[in-house]
Amino acid sequence: MNANDLNFRKNIFNKNNNEIYTELSNISHAEGYRVFDISNEQKFDLSLFVDDKIAPGLFKPDPENPKKFHANSITIRALKKDILLAGEDFDEFTHTYVCEKCKKELDLQFWHFCPFCEEHFRVQV
Repeated sequence: MNANDLNFRKNIFNKNNNEIYTELSNISHAEGYRVFDISNEQKFDLSLFVDDKIAPGLFKPDPENPKKFHANSITIRALKKDILLAGEDFDEFTHTYVCEKCKKELDLQFWHFCPFCEEHFRVQV
């Protein structure tokens, strides 16, 4: 990765979706090849349903519909709904954080606050 790519990684959590999309489409390997094929993006619609019988921080797939998931209301509130990325290419954007209160390991790219104990992060996200 070049210096611009590293700067993007450092600041991804302070950007809106359009800025992220634009910058992802421009990231390249040292050889000059694009890292992400944004033109081949796939969108998946998922539905989340509140079920407070499920422990916070967990998702339970719906047995009848693979696009539906059930989760505790705390988990749904904590989840960033506008940036759900999947695939091997996105592993490098992992921003691992251990919650100071409950000691659970989280990836900050997905959460506004700890979905297990509701503690606010003590780092800038």
